[in-house]
Amino acid sequence: MTCRALIAAIGLLAGSVAQTSHAGQWLATPQLTVSGGYVDTPLGLTSADSNRVSSAFLRTSPGLELAVFATPTVEWRAEVDYDRVEFAESQAGTRDTMALRLARRWIGPADEVSLSVDGGTYRASRQPADDATWLALDPWWRWTLSDPAWSLRAGLRMQETWFEESDTEEASTTLRIGPRWQSSQATTWWMDGSLTLNRATAEGSDYTGLGVAAGVDHWLPGKVLLYALAALDQQTYSAGGSETPLWFEIGSHYRMRPWLEWFWSAAWDDPGSASGDDQNWSAQLGLRWAHDVRLRN
Repeated sequence: MTCRALIAAIGLLAGSVAQTSHAGQWLATPQLTVSGGYVDTPLGLTSADSNRVSSAFLRTSPGLELAVFATPTVEWRAEVDYDRVEFAESQAGTRDTMALRLARRWIGPADEVSLSVDGGTYRASRQPADDATWLALDPWWRWTLSDPAWSLRAGLRMQETWFEESDTEEASTTLRIGPRWQSSQATTWWMDGSLTLNRATAEGSDYTGLGVAAGVDHWLPGKVLLYALAALDQQTYSAGGSETPLWFEIGSHYRMRPWLEWFWSAAWDDPGSASGDDQNWSAQLGLRWAHDVRLRN
């Protein structure tokens, strides 16, 4: 999808918001997430004394979501989020992400459809080659089967990314589809298969990816959610060669109040490149506050 098409999609969604803004219930949710942890990851700086950094970090993420419940079956959501990661190790610098998202959701008796547009910027103070701006269109659909414990979800993400230092552009399209199974009121299992087509102006960066991801969510008594997920991809490049990224994550959320929760997570991933020295792991503990404010009925 071209940048013009993405901008046109944003315009259509924004126009629809303006047409329905006079009706329904409005809800604003300011939120703040603060977490700290430890990370071991490669820097990607060939001039550095060490190509890896092991460091404690502090993450601060304020945001605001505006929801409009136009009818019992249609809702709008607009979000703005800022995320800043500061590392204790000076050579890692800071990483800043600013993101905007606009979405419309249709809810039916047996299915649910959403169309969203998001965009933003990413800045890494010590890795300027990673500085990027993106714009994406993300529709998805969920259908509940005749057995209500089973549902099927499909999504298509089309994203354009511009890397500023190298003056290059990437266009990627990812199709995901897979089942969800609610084995009990407390436990949900899911699996997704994916196909990615990535085209880039940088020579040798075009690739086709096939992947699979799976996970489980389980609620314990006392408003505690446990989750685990894993993902494996096979990326084949047009210039030759391939990579097999692998990802694992486990974590938990504890809802102390409707507007306050603790969370922790631990993750490990291997990008699967030929160098073999780019595995990453991290762990974090944090607190998330999000309070709903009714603006208008």
